[in-house]
Amino acid sequence: MHDLYNLIPKAGSTVAIIYCVDNNLIAETIEHHLRIGFDAIVLVGRNLDYTYTHEKLVHVPMAINKYNDIWAHLSSICSKLTDHYIYWGYNAEFLYFPFCETRSIKDLAIFLNEERRKTLFGMVVDLYAMDFKKIGTGYDLQDAGFDAINYYSEPLDPSLFSDIKTYDEDRMQTIHGGLKWRYSEWFKNNSAKINRVPFFLATQQLEFDKNGITDDLEFYSYHCPHHRNPTCAVMSFRSAIDLRHNPASRNSIQKFTWVGTESFKWNSPQLLRLGYIETGQWF
Repeated sequence: MHDLYNLIPKAGSTVAIIYCVDNNLIAETIEHHLRIGFDAIVLVGRNLDYTYTHEKLVHVPMAINKYNDIWAHLSSICSKLTDHYIYWGYNAEFLYFPFCETRSIKDLAIFLNEERRKTLFGMVVDLYAMDFKKIGTGYDLQDAGFDAINYYSEPLDPSLFSDIKTYDEDRMQTIHGGLKWRYSEWFKNNSAKINRVPFFLATQQLEFDKNGITDDLEFYSYHCPHHRNPTCAVMSFRSAIDLRHNPASRNSIQKFTWVGTESFKWNSPQLLRLGYIETGQWF
């Protein structure tokens, strides 16, 4: 383990913050984000059961109460890592962006900087075990599926923000779909949306409230006013894990697969074909 601030001395470095709410797929999450080129990986969580070590890995032993405790920590990280690009996600989640097989997250950060974009808009795509009765859990890396249809968007609710001068409903959308849409009765209303801004440039002014909202409306735009920008997808087993962990939903749901299920190939061309990620002007 190393000190985070010694790992990333230069502005523009890329840091992945992984919030560990349980011990599922921690090593696999680390490996994926190292593979796509992050300069540092920060694991946040207490009593973690993993043995993975790497020179780019830092562990912050902070207790995480499911999905509610991250925002104060993320705001604190932003103030300390100003001018660095930060990704945030949970364990058992995997960031995908256009051309990630041949281009690194550093390449994407450089392009965003050239485009004067501080954020990379994304959506959370729920992954699930194609046969969880066989595997026993909600996840299966060897046989993962996801919903290839039935996603929809609606304008972002401007009432969430105190300053709406830059509100543009054509560029600011809330996305719904996946397991959270199909099994909405098992999720809280504010957790049903699947749009996320998982990668952004940290600034001193960037601060999140207890619901994960920052007052910078442009932070939530998926492209700039003049042309389209790259977008990303966070491929996530979190919903499937939660549905299998909850005894009530576990007994109620017989399978996750349906007519809209497609097998995940673990590559970006599949997501580009479906329109879940876009290249924008990045060719």
